[in-house]
Amino acid sequence: MLLARWTLRMVRDVVLFGVVNRSPMMSLGILGLLVIGLVVGAAQVSAPFIYTLF
Repeated sequence: MLLARWTLRMVRDVVLFGVVNRSPMMSLGILGLLVIGLVVGAAQVSAPFIYTLF
């Protein structure tokens, strides 16, 4: 629960950073890179299990 609360707080801070500096595309870019990183991490974790199915 603590990790989820910290993550939501960090995402909120990034969005507010973009709003305050009047560059929302920068905050969207940062959040996009975060999502890409999470997808890559999830793919690396699940890859050995997928390979054993085939």
